[in-house]
Amino acid sequence: MRHAPAGPDNSSVLIVRADPQDRDAADPHWVRVLETLTRLEARQIVFTFLPTRASSRFYQQAISAGHVVFGRHLIADPNDPTETSRLEPWPPTVGTLGKEPAFGVVALPPADHGVYRRQYAWHTVQGHRYPALENQAAQQLAGDRLPLPETPYWVNFRGGGAYLPTVELSRVLRDGLIPTVVRGRSVLIGLLPPPQTPGLHTPLDPPTGPGLSLLTFQGYALQTLLADQPIQPLSAALTLALLAIAAIANIILYQWGWPRFGPWLTGALLALYTA
Repeated sequence: MRHAPAGPDNSSVLIVRADPQDRDAADPHWVRVLETLTRLEARQIVFTFLPTRASSRFYQQAISAGHVVFGRHLIADPNDPTETSRLEPWPPTVGTLGKEPAFGVVALPPADHGVYRRQYAWHTVQGHRYPALENQAAQQLAGDRLPLPETPYWVNFRGGGAYLPTVELSRVLRDGLIPTVVRGRSVLIGLLPPPQTPGLHTPLDPPTGPGLSLLTFQGYALQTLLADQPIQPLSAALTLALLAIAAIANIILYQWGWPRFGPWLTGALLALYTA
């Protein structure tokens, strides 16, 4: 996997971090967020949660805008861990509307030996298939123009840890953003995790690092889909072939008395593997 230097200006996603108590904020709070980001020409507004105290006016405005997506979390039954998870219910005000807002499912990504490299594309909940939040957001923008994954995909962490621009919700509420930060981007709004919440360890982190928040991981997953740049890992057969070529070539070089070329050859094959 390659992490070429890239600046935040190249990203399609802007992350907005909200305090956990903001979830219970009343209507004017969230209507102002919608109106401010729309005025600043956000391409899309994606909530990774459901504002619990927002009125039907807010949700109706989100539906009418046509570019707002909400995240609904998977909820397990605390009394029966073996019971199938269910979707987080909509706030009661949504039931008064004639149409359900666009939404995708939010869940922890799959881990590979403790490292989070992939994200779900779809979830099956109580017999029904729903898109993951990032998949739903990308589908809303791309329509049929962009083939979206049907299975868990590899997240592209290109650009490193500072690639996605990140601001606090308070800056949005006090009109502290300049248009160029928002214009044309998908704005991903999520809640900061509670203190002491462990981060997700990704290829960006050193082994002892704190890891990424779920919100930042979701930002990279959405960026991957919008840029149509999922990582394509080599097959096991091709990986084995490259290792075999490197080993055989190094043996030949050493037998011919050219050991100094061995590291160069190995480096070239590693570059091909990580490209």
